[in-house]
Amino acid sequence: MQFEKIRIDNDDYLEINLDTENIIRINNNENLKAVLKKYGNKILARKALDAYYKRYDRSLDITANSVAIEISGHAIPDDIAKQLEQKNLPSILKEALEKIIKHTDIIDIGTKDVDKNRWFWDAIAKLM
Repeated sequence: MQFEKIRIDNDDYLEINLDTENIIRINNNENLKAVLKKYGNKILARKALDAYYKRYDRSLDITANSVAIEISGHAIPDDIAKQLEQKNLPSILKEALEKIIKHTDIIDIGTKDVDKNRWFWDAIAKLM
């Protein structure tokens, strides 16, 4: 999958893929962790939604708060799993960590009609 770099500020960027309508895909890598720490999830959510608007000339039907929660909801478990993966753990735990890492590698942020987990991120966003 190809990602484009969306400038945040100066040399900082967000790697996203907008090839599919109704979905924003974010590369969950070390760059994301760095810009998430520096700018926070709300600024990254707004940048991703703005890029979607520029591409499709319409807003994505997801709130910025829900996108922000989904970014953190993937980045944080991914980071924890990668740290734990380095430890000497039983194979059953290593397998679980590998599944987490695989599942969080790319953040698929889609509208309700294409994302079966949208309800979850929307519900958490309403509580925040």
